[in-house]
Amino acid sequence: MTSMRILRRACAAGNLFGAPNLSAGALFRLLLVAFLVAFSSVALAQESGAQPEAGAATGAEGASQADAAPALPPRWLTRRTSRDPSVLHPSGLARATAAAAITLANLLIPAIAFFVLYQAMSILGVLPADLAAVLRPVFFGLTFASFFYGLSIAVLAPERPSWRLVDVTDAAAEKLIPVIVAMAVIIAGGLALDAFLKATHAPLSFAVAAQGLGAVALGILAMIALRFVAREDDDESQQGASSTWRLLIPVTWAVAALTVVAPLAGFVAFGRFAALQIVFTTAVLMSLVLLLRLADEAISYGFSVQTRIGGFMRQAIGFKPNTISQIGVILAGFARLVVIMIAIMALLAPWGIQSEDVVGTFASAFFGFEIGGFSFSPSAILGAIVVFIIVIVATRGFQRWLDGRLLPQTSLDAGLRTSIHTGVGYVGAAIAGLVAFSYAGLNLQNVAIVASALSVGIGFGLQSIVNNFVSGIILLAERPFKVGDRIEVGQNMGIVQRVSVRATQIQTFDNVTVIVPNADLISGQVVNWMHGDFSARLKIPVGVSYDSDPEQVRRVLLEIAMDNPRVLKIPEPFVSFTDFGADALQFTLFCHVGNINADAGAASDMRFEIARRFREEKIEMPFGQREIHLRDLASIEGLVRELFDGRAATPAPASSQPGQTRAKRRKSAAEAAGE
Repeated sequence: MTSMRILRRACAAGNLFGAPNLSAGALFRLLLVAFLVAFSSVALAQESGAQPEAGAATGAEGASQADAAPALPPRWLTRRTSRDPSVLHPSGLARATAAAAITLANLLIPAIAFFVLYQAMSILGVLPADLAAVLRPVFFGLTFASFFYGLSIAVLAPERPSWRLVDVTDAAAEKLIPVIVAMAVIIAGGLALDAFLKATHAPLSFAVAAQGLGAVALGILAMIALRFVAREDDDESQQGASSTWRLLIPVTWAVAALTVVAPLAGFVAFGRFAALQIVFTTAVLMSLVLLLRLADEAISYGFSVQTRIGGFMRQAIGFKPNTISQIGVILAGFARLVVIMIAIMALLAPWGIQSEDVVGTFASAFFGFEIGGFSFSPSAILGAIVVFIIVIVATRGFQRWLDGRLLPQTSLDAGLRTSIHTGVGYVGAAIAGLVAFSYAGLNLQNVAIVASALSVGIGFGLQSIVNNFVSGIILLAERPFKVGDRIEVGQNMGIVQRVSVRATQIQTFDNVTVIVPNADLISGQVVNWMHGDFSARLKIPVGVSYDSDPEQVRRVLLEIAMDNPRVLKIPEPFVSFTDFGADALQFTLFCHVGNINADAGAASDMRFEIARRFREEKIEMPFGQREIHLRDLASIEGLVRELFDGRAATPAPASSQPGQTRAKRRKSAAEAAGE
């Protein structure tokens, strides 16, 4: 039965809402209801967080088991708090949400039940003042104990290593849970005992002794927990936690030792304070781990393309998937910062540092502080950055409007449009910088003084950069070439892709981008094929044999040029008889094309046609030939004949002598062996 069902039945049995005054039996039943509510809530949390859950039953047997099972929590709460141990690799969001649901179930269910019970007793007038003073600490202690236990179950996840949020071993997680339960019981019992002793006006010595015993017990339990963690890490040779968290272990050992020693030395209040700080800090750190993991996973999942938020930002706003992911990362980082700040303020609160003091300190530092007579204002700097971004975004929007609406309606060429686009961008960036400096409170006169002081260093150290920058401004203003022009710079020929203030990008016909500094373009020689007009003249040199008819050659070349569709008829093509070459008669065909970028291949087409027509017209295209004449050929022949005759009369080669020597050596060796 659920907690509410138990409460309704108990109230109906005792007529709690009908009688103005309650008997002792009714009061007993009321306390029994409170105990049942607390017990059922703890059982719910334990069932949802600590006990292994069986898989879904199938068939008639599963249905019968479901019917026979007691009506525990609602189904939605069971789904949120269930952690299937058979799932070996749950998603980060599933682990974080399940842990958060378990923690909230252990916190809210007892808190709501105790609050309803307390309010009901107060309204019915059956709660004496002395009993109310005792029940409030008892309810608070039980709620904190349930929360601390549920948080530990959620973070450590015993018997569920795949759902665990911290890097501890299975044995350490299982051994830590009883220690945490004992700590929760001691805290709840200590609060209840303090309230009872205060309500009964017990001697102060009893309260001091009880607080001292509780502090010593909490210190010993803290040492046992630290020993479990350290021993399991050493036994299994694992890094049970990250190096940052492991730094807390020796600090906690020292505080636990003070918690045990201080009450024995007479400092009971200090020992109790240290013991409560151990438990409170542990709860805050576990909550920090849970909230950090939940914030990261929830925001990362929310700002993905598959979710509704990501789909809306992509379809309605037009963001790219990478942009949506980057927004999620930024928001996750901001959420982590907020959670960490809340945890820091929670840890500082018991030491007398209030959140208002921390917020006021950060606010004063954010809105301005002075160092050595200089005033710094992070808020002004942040505002200047925002203003700069706004002006830059407005400039980009104005550039898009120019490119999309205004400039296409003019008669300006593409190169001049690009120059206007680039110039507007630089003017907008300069205005954005001036407005941002003014918003930040910087005096431009001081900036000018600093710039003049650094001008000498800039002139020497950044000479090439300044040279390229000035050259880029000259190129944008003078426009010796523009985007889309075909230029030659040294050994590189290509199309101008972009002209900036530092360098110019040229894309060659090999699809290679060449970045040329603007200073080289100003000081060097640049050939622009399209400076004043896109048309250009092509020349094709041709060589024919001396037996060919020059008039026939000219006629064929002119016919080939006139038949090509990419060759302009005006100016008219012509053929020039260039020279009498060493091997051939030299002719050159001259013709014009309308666009050198689009019609540059006309020269190759005409060469193919020239080779074909010359074969048809029997016009020979000779290759280089050379005739060698030798003087005194008769004397050379005599010398060669004497050389060959002398070689024929030469006796046997001397190379046989070594063979005879080797034979003699072998003979002497054989004789020596016989002797």
